Amino acid sequence: METDGAREKVREMAKQINSFARTLFERDGSHVALAMFLDKDAKVIPPPMMLAALDCAGSEYRRRVFSAAVKAGVLACVTVAEAWLRAGGFDDHTMKQLLHGEMRISDLNENDRTEALVVTAVMRDGFSVLITNAVDRSSGRAELKEACLVEAGPEDGGIGMGGRLADVWKG
Repeated sequence: METDGAREKVREMAKQINSFARTLFERDGSHVALAMFLDKDAKVIPPPMMLAALDCAGSEYRRRVFSAAVKAGVLACVTVAEAWLRAGGFDDHTMKQLLHGEMRISDLNENDRTEALVVTAVMRDGFSVLITNAVDRSSGRAELKEACLVEAGPEDGGIGMGGRLADVWKG
């Protein structure tokens, strides 16, 4: 299990990445999906380890990338992406099912989901930080609402991919 200090570093890095992603999204109206790895000090690791997997796709790509991540001593993986989320808060049962992978966004009615900019940080032990920024395009341009941060520990199974990444890291 990671220390509280390591979790705080990852949490703060996720917040910094979210802040930068918000700036880019509000300027451009969208954001490309990206992933990065953090070392034991929560600093971004240069991406050469990902090059080892460019000749494959899907689960084989993920297996190779995470195998390289284990060898490099990666502390966490952080992703930034646009996604559809359940409209409303994080405290209802349906949202918890979505966050833990028990149901999919496509199972919801169109009025029950919203576009969002999402930053997810997942540590080796399954601790996860999810920062969502709902998108409002009603004015004709993309505007982000206030960020919402949710955390889950390994005992909770992580958020979304959190538990599965922790399992990959364990081998």
